[in-house]
Amino acid sequence: MSGHAITGRTDRRKRRLSASVLLLVRAAGVPIMLGINAILARTVGVEGIGYLALVVSWTAIVALVVNAGLPTLLTREIAAAGEVKDMASIHGLMRWSLRFITILSVCVFLIGGAMLWAFWPGSEAGSETGSQTGTGALDSYFVVVIGVVALLPFTALLHWARGILSGFDRVVSGVLPEQFFRPVLFLVSLGIVVLLVELTIPITIGVYVMATALAALAASVLARAARPAGILQTKPRMQAKTWLWALVPLSGVAVTSVFKHQTDILMLGFLADASDVGFYRIASQVAVIPGVLMTVLNTVYAPKVAALHAGGTLLGAQPTLVGSARVMLAGALVAALIFLVIGEWLLMLLFGPEFSVSYPIALVLIAGTVVSAWCGQTATVLKMSDNAGIVFRVAIEGTVINITLNLILIWALGPIGAAVATALALVWVQLRQLRAIRSVLGMNISATARKVPQDPQREQAT
Repeated sequence: MSGHAITGRTDRRKRRLSASVLLLVRAAGVPIMLGINAILARTVGVEGIGYLALVVSWTAIVALVVNAGLPTLLTREIAAAGEVKDMASIHGLMRWSLRFITILSVCVFLIGGAMLWAFWPGSEAGSETGSQTGTGALDSYFVVVIGVVALLPFTALLHWARGILSGFDRVVSGVLPEQFFRPVLFLVSLGIVVLLVELTIPITIGVYVMATALAALAASVLARAARPAGILQTKPRMQAKTWLWALVPLSGVAVTSVFKHQTDILMLGFLADASDVGFYRIASQVAVIPGVLMTVLNTVYAPKVAALHAGGTLLGAQPTLVGSARVMLAGALVAALIFLVIGEWLLMLLFGPEFSVSYPIALVLIAGTVVSAWCGQTATVLKMSDNAGIVFRVAIEGTVINITLNLILIWALGPIGAAVATALALVWVQLRQLRAIRSVLGMNISATARKVPQDPQREQAT
């Protein structure tokens, strides 16, 4: 047996093991997520869930200033440099990127502090705002802004570490802090707090910030431990200008991606009230479950796709990518059917009878997830093959569609209108990216595609 065949078999085994571990992590995350929301629903209520959702969504938006596109850049460049053993570039990129997010986090922190000072009760601006909007509106402003300012630096550090760990092909270590450590810490901390004091919305947000801080610390430790031996003795090669230019299209992709995922929550916050946001938040978190396999496989294969593209052999991965799309679709369909049968009963059992309104919202979102799973790992393949510009352009289209439909449908249908808008925008983006992969890379990676590449010469030309 040739060395290439042995290497290929070893790599497939490694991917399957990583996917299995990540699947277990995500599966364990489901009861944790349900437990968190059950505690919140029965303490701070749907309004408290809504405010927490707004803090998380606004943090994702503001974090774009700090690290938009940086995790993808770290994954791609570290994987490519590791392929040729370029330790100097890896050392330089890690050092430069940490300085980058630190400086920008401090700037955003100062701006947020200035906003709080300007509108603090008793100040001229604060008094004027309070007289115009009422104390409740002013209080909600402070809850959200303080939560975002406190959460931002730890979120940036989490994303930085995830990008580095994925680049070193430590995909399991990359997702554990954000997707497992933080939810577990949040759940345990909430349980302790509920036993000691009455849980309020500000305390809930403070506990979430603390859980994120501890998870970010763990992620940073894992990222530093993943560095290859002897890298600190290598003089770092700084390519700040090159990296900054590379961040431009990746930042565009990140901006549109975040808006794609947060538009529904944010627009509900503007056009509806915190209770509607809370009902929608529960539905959107439940709707994530059918897409667990998709998230896992995207994470596992991202560094591999980058390395194959760097070596000019990406086209040969089509059979694997088609197979992963079929697995994703099968998992999404099974989860969707289970939720269709018992979803409404489960929502009322866990969160209370009033949360039955989240059931149709979740069904609409799940339908979009099923179509997305059929399309396969479209964004991952394009971004890791230096086609982030295509993802950016398509994401802009999706964002415009999402915002437009949300404006129309939220007014007409409320939270379920936001779900319809979000699902349609997701389907549009996935289908457009799938078509782009066919035309640019000569590959068809959908679940119903043949596993034989259509044009063996196309990948070499690109």
